[in-house]
Parts: sequence; structure tokens; C-alpha cells
Amino acid sequence: MMKSLLIVAATTTVASADTIDLFATSSWENNSDSYLMQSGGYWNPFGGGQWMGGPHYVSVNGGFESVVAGDGALPAGANPGDTIDGWVGWNLYGGQAWQADDANEGDGLFGSAAAKVWAGNPGDYAGAAIDIDVSKLNAGDILTFSVDIYTPENDGVGRGLGEAYAEINGFDADGNLYADTNSRDARPNWSDTAGIQTLGGNLFSYTVAGDESRIEVNVGFAGNGNWGAMFIDNMSLTLVPAPGALALLGFAAVGRRRRK
Repeated sequence: MMKSLLIVAATTTVASADTIDLFATSSWENNSDSYLMQSGGYWNPFGGGQWMGGPHYVSVNGGFESVVAGDGALPAGANPGDTIDGWVGWNLYGGQAWQADDANEGDGLFGSAAAKVWAGNPGDYAGAAIDIDVSKLNAGDILTFSVDIYTPENDGVGRGLGEAYAEINGFDADGNLYADTNSRDARPNWSDTAGIQTLGGNLFSYTVAGDESRIEVNVGFAGNGNWGAMFIDNMSLTLVPAPGALALLGFAAVGRRRRK
């Protein structure tokens, strides 16, 4: 059941000096600066491969480039300074999904690292998702998301793949998806066009209600019987704090300066 929630979503978002880049602040450490996490856990390739049950903070970026293990030896089994593949920490889902070298596995439009997801069965979905720690958000905060996608000339263009989507989803305590948030950009005919397309951007934003149990950022496409691939890169995920939250952030910054 979908729960209806009236949220006014701006069609344009004005950049501000107070805008927080959520990828830039992401970290493996459970610190106050990291917003990005996997609520259900993630697959950790270290120590022979193991599932890390959630919630866990993760260090990821919008380009699926490699990151560095944290000082606290995170992920478990890694040593500080170890190189972590760019897919680790992401929920890459679908028929097939992996971190790819776009120059070798695609048309080279992104040049190097990207996520590649592949699907086709009706009812399937393939894409990449990440959660935002709702305990660090306040009612009135505004989240924006943009991402570049394309389908390769020989693996999707002209095949009539299912709709592509970029979305920010809020869920209540019972796991019901909030409806009527206007925080989704869907393209039913995206695979008819060759080349890079941008989803999200100034087409939608998500205004935090303050009672969400989980907020997920998600990009992908739906399978409809026609098999093909989507390459994903150049994500931007930002937070503009509500005016009241900005004052609290200012006080916190003063406190940090005084403790140094």
C-alpha cells in the first residue's frame, strides 16, 4: 500500500553556499559528517567475502571510482589505505549489475569507471541505489539528485527497453512508499536515443517531511522483455538544509572550532 504524503517539490533548486555535497562527505566511519549508508547492509569483498548487515555508513562517489579504506579498518578486513573497488557500498541490483570500464565494455562515452546494469525480463528492474541517514535530516531539508545514463549502440539503442528512472523515495515506519512527492524523473522512450541523457537535475527535488524511516536514492530501468544495458555515471546528490537547520549547523561549527 502506498501512503500519500503532500510534499511540495520545487521544479528548480537554487544553489547555495550552504549546499552539502553528500558524496564528498561520505565515509566508512560512523561519524557525524557521513550521510550515505546501506540500511540493509552491503557485500564486503574483504576477508574472503562477507555480507555486512546494516545499517552501515559507506564511502562511495558519483562516478563509481575506487575509494580508500577508512582509518578504522573499514570495511571489515581491509587495512587503512587499501583501495576499495567503486561498486563496494552501492546496491547494484538487477539481472546483472557490476562496475565496468566504460571504455572497454560500452561506447566509451564516460571514458572509464561506470556502473553497468543489464536486464530484460518483464517485472525486472536494474540499477544502483543508496540510502541517506534520516537521523541527520530535518523537516524542510531539500535533496536534489542528477545522474547521466546511456544505452550502448549494440546493446540497447532501438530495442525499446523499459522506462529509465531517477528518484528519491521516502518510506514510513511500516515500509510504505510515500506517494505524491513529485521526486521522480521517468523516461519511457530513453533507449530510442543514442548518447548520454541526464535524469533528475532541476526536474525534481525531495523535501524531507521529518517522519521518514528511510530515504533511498535510486536510478535504473525496468525490464519489459527486451534485453539491454544501461551505463550510469556522473551522479550529483546534494542537501540544502532547512533554514532552522542552518542555524544549528552554524552553532555546531562554532563548537568544533572552539574545541580545536
